[in-house]
Amino acid sequence: MEETTILAILKCVFIVLFVAIVIGVGLLPLRLASFKKNKFLKAMGTTFAGALFINVAIIHILPESADTIQSTLQEQYQTDTVFPLAYLLLMLGFLVTVFFTRIISTHTHHDEHEEHEHSAEGED
Repeated sequence: MEETTILAILKCVFIVLFVAIVIGVGLLPLRLASFKKNKFLKAMGTTFAGALFINVAIIHILPESADTIQSTLQEQYQTDTVFPLAYLLLMLGFLVTVFFTRIISTHTHHDEHEEHEHSAEGED
């Protein structure tokens, strides 16, 4: 067999193997009751998924969008140096997300009552 044929067969085998592993691990939380009841495993899964999306955005998408924004701004303002706007937008988006996540996660109600009052500590 030729080397290119062997490489093509190996690529196909590893693609099928990788897809099978991803499907198996992806369906694992649906099959096991311990995943449904364990809050730590849910939190770890959510954290891993969020980190995966952030890494894809930062490593793959951000440099390409930064180049596009840089070239557009350089053409528009006829200059060689412009502010790195894509990175600023990334940080602003991240900070807004963290801000709202902190607000939502710290404002919880443990009771089932519909009527409730909000007051600052120390007020009578």
